[in-house]
Amino acid sequence: MTPQTESITLDLSLPWQVMRHNDAPTAQLALTELQDHWLKISGLPLTQTVDGKADRLIVLRVDGNGDGNSGDNDEDGFTWHAQPNRIEITGHSPRGLLFAVYHVLEALGCRWLAPGPQWTRIPQTHSAQLPNRPIFQSPSLRGRCLILGHYAFIIDAEDWIIWAARNRYNTIFIHTTHEDVGIGAVPEWAWQRYRFQAMKRIRERGMILELGGHGLPALLPRSLFKQMPLAFREEDGKRTPKFNFCPSSPEAKYVVQENARRYFEENPGIDVYHIWADDIPGGGWCRCPMCKHLNSTDQLMLATNMVAEVLAEVHPRAELSFISYLDTEEPARHATPLPNLCLLWAPRTRNYGKATDDPSCPVNTPYYPDTFKTQIEAMKEAGTVRVFEYYSDAVLFKSVLPVLTDVLAQDVRFYRDIGVHTLQTLMTGDHPWVSAQWTNWLFGRLTWDAEADVNVLLADYCEAAFGAAAPSMIGYYNALESAFALVLDQTPDQRGARPQPNSPFDIVRTPMNDMEDPIYAQPDTLRRRAADTSTILAQVDEAAAHVHAAQKTAPSSSLSAEATQFELTRAWLTFTAHRIRLYDAVSSNPPASHAQQHWDAASRAYRQVTFWADRHLQPPFRENVKVIHLLMWQARLRRILADQLTPSWQRLIVDAGTVAQTAQEWWALNRAYKKGKETEEPLPSPPPDG
Repeated sequence: MTPQTESITLDLSLPWQVMRHNDAPTAQLALTELQDHWLKISGLPLTQTVDGKADRLIVLRVDGNGDGNSGDNDEDGFTWHAQPNRIEITGHSPRGLLFAVYHVLEALGCRWLAPGPQWTRIPQTHSAQLPNRPIFQSPSLRGRCLILGHYAFIIDAEDWIIWAARNRYNTIFIHTTHEDVGIGAVPEWAWQRYRFQAMKRIRERGMILELGGHGLPALLPRSLFKQMPLAFREEDGKRTPKFNFCPSSPEAKYVVQENARRYFEENPGIDVYHIWADDIPGGGWCRCPMCKHLNSTDQLMLATNMVAEVLAEVHPRAELSFISYLDTEEPARHATPLPNLCLLWAPRTRNYGKATDDPSCPVNTPYYPDTFKTQIEAMKEAGTVRVFEYYSDAVLFKSVLPVLTDVLAQDVRFYRDIGVHTLQTLMTGDHPWVSAQWTNWLFGRLTWDAEADVNVLLADYCEAAFGAAAPSMIGYYNALESAFALVLDQTPDQRGARPQPNSPFDIVRTPMNDMEDPIYAQPDTLRRRAADTSTILAQVDEAAAHVHAAQKTAPSSSLSAEATQFELTRAWLTFTAHRIRLYDAVSSNPPASHAQQHWDAASRAYRQVTFWADRHLQPPFRENVKVIHLLMWQARLRRILADQLTPSWQRLIVDAGTVAQTAQEWWALNRAYKKGKETEEPLPSPPPDG
């Protein structure tokens, strides 16, 4: 008996034909995608046949009746089997067939690293090797979601949707805001501008669509406060229109439900709606006699149930998310969810230097695993369990995406094992990416196969992106991962208040801080972290050496783009290292003699970030970067300068400068967005089917 070889050879120099057995639109797209890529690979058209008598034939079929939305993991699954003159490709749903086609194309050498032709890899060949065995695939997580969370990404929504499907994401979430300037979400006006084209691409691919954001308070207009003050929340014995509302108020319920009905009717075709409370830590809810015994989760549950009642009438098949976020991470005590709610777990203040269930991390464990499990149990009578993660959030990470390879891999396995239906990654920030983002590509791979070897995936990504320079770039990503792990690792004592500014004066008095900012850490912690900064800077230098070696080995446009991205990442990490040294220096009283030196070094790195924005970005993104870093970085540096490094008589001068710059930068950002909004093309008309 002749032993079976590990692969078979396809002769692509000869004509092939394809036969499709399913007429669903997504199955038709699978055919089109296969034909388009086959032509580019082989130079020959892949013609369609109906009799199946071709000498070389590809057969596309669907073996199930699912539409891809039932929640069964296997619906996105597929099988395919290649023989020298025949390839059988079978999806367990039309969307599964589309994913099967993409998997076959990957086996032929195709890669889609990021949207656009620069990051698309399609080989040109007349011969190809495919495995000589049947391939069976089904996803580790039923839902694999890309969240488009900024104007920078909604303007290219069609390209992102196409890219996401090719990398086997099956859900798109448009994260919106009612504000005209979306710091961390898509302005509603921008979504309305691009919605019809985006929804067309999503429907073609049979993908799930989610929509919304922090829109719950907007359902009770603040203009009604004088007319019905009891609808609004009570604080310190007085009613106030600030933040959420009173969930025990019949007046509030009536207005909220009427406006929710209007919103649902104006935004049909959504699978999961998101209408969340105000994005503030530590409260924003009512303390009136009817509400004071209710915790924040109870109040949010009551308010969300109001909206869910209306959704059940308007769109009975849709779900409404209940967000477990900041002060609603603990379960409700006095409220129960309606069945059309789904749990949305959003652990924004976790430690991203370690995995969620890492037992060595006192910030994450046991709090996040235990609280999440408790919340899942409390919501078991509701719908699906979803997780809103922040791996691609360049607001949280200040203009860059950290390399989180091992953390992401461990997290995906934890979420799979705990029973999560859909894992989402929020892609937001302040500018379009200038290079492909390893984090986004890796997320798609790991949510499909949680057991995939990340070292193999990194090698595959680098080879596709950088060719002969791949070995150097593997070292580059590993060095950055080590640096980010040290920077992002939190300790319990650094998790202080995260104030929300309401005016430029608030920014001066109590600057904002975020998860990578250890301003509240104890002196011993700062001393230890300051000792780590030499390693951080050494890892940055190592990454720079790898980029330099790669450019000498195989210069390319892709490598040039990544080198440009690294300029920003290097400035970011350098700033962080010097800021930690500064915090350590000023933690003593009086500040250490070298505090001014570290303040100067941190300020230089800060200026490198803004210079990078000036060189590489256009409005409104250039202004967006500057506002983010002024709020999160420069305001803190100026506070330290005023309080600890200048004579007391100069403090008012420093503070006045901070107020003036904040107002100026915010005005410039608003002006840039307004100009873009006014100069955009008119809103398109909806297609005939609405």
